[in-house]
Amino acid sequence: MSSFWLKVLACVIMLIDHVGAIFFPKLWGLRVIGRLAFPIFSFLLVEGYTKTSNLTKYSTRLFLFALISQYPFMLAFKIKSFNIFFTLFAGLMALYVLDYKFYEDEKKDRIIKLLAVIAICIFVKQIHTDYDFYGVLMIIIFKVFKDKSFPKLVGALVLLNFIYVLPMLKYLAYPNGYRIFMQSTSLMALALIAFYNGERGRKLKYAFYAFYPVHLTILYLIKRFIA
Repeated sequence: MSSFWLKVLACVIMLIDHVGAIFFPKLWGLRVIGRLAFPIFSFLLVEGYTKTSNLTKYSTRLFLFALISQYPFMLAFKIKSFNIFFTLFAGLMALYVLDYKFYEDEKKDRIIKLLAVIAICIFVKQIHTDYDFYGVLMIIIFKVFKDKSFPKLVGALVLLNFIYVLPMLKYLAYPNGYRIFMQSTSLMALALIAFYNGERGRKLKYAFYAFYPVHLTILYLIKRFIA
C-alpha cells in the first residue's frame, strides 16, 4: 500500500469519526473506528519528515493549514482548542529538535533535546491542541522505532497508551467509564500501516491538506441546515 492510499484510508476513517462526533455522538463505535486515523497521520508525518527535501516548506505548509483549519474546527465541534494540524506541526518540530546537534558533548546534547521535547509537550497541553502531548509522543515513537523491530514499536505505543489512560482511571466507575480505553483501539492502525510498501503513489498532497478544513466546513453547514 502506497502513502497515497494510506492517506485516502486515513481521511475516510477521520470522516467517519467526525460524522460520529457531530451527528451521532451516542454511536461510540464510530469514534472507535476514528481512533485509527491519527496513528496513520503520525506515521505519514514521519515518512514526510525523513523524505522531504525542504523541511522549511514542509513545516510552513503544515502551519498554514493549521491556521486555515482553525475556524472550521471550532465551528464544527463548538470548542476553543487547537486543531490537529497544530499537533502535527509540534510533532514535526520535536523531530527536528531530536535530529539537531546542539552540543558536541553527547550528554549535554541529550539533556537539551529532552528538555526541548518536554517543553513542546507542555506547550501543546497548555494550549489544548487536539491529542496534545499524546500526539507529539506518538509521532516521536514512530520516528525512533522507524527502523527497529515491529514488536518494539508496538510495545512503545502500548506504553504510551497506558500512560495516557492512567490519569483517567478514576473515571472507570462512572457510567460509560470504559470509554477511557477507547483511544487504545488506535493500536489497530498498526495492522494497516504494516501494509505500507514505502512508495509514494499518486501526488495529491494539497488535496489531502485541504480535505481537513473543507470536510469540517461541509459537516458544519449540513448540521446547520438540518438543525
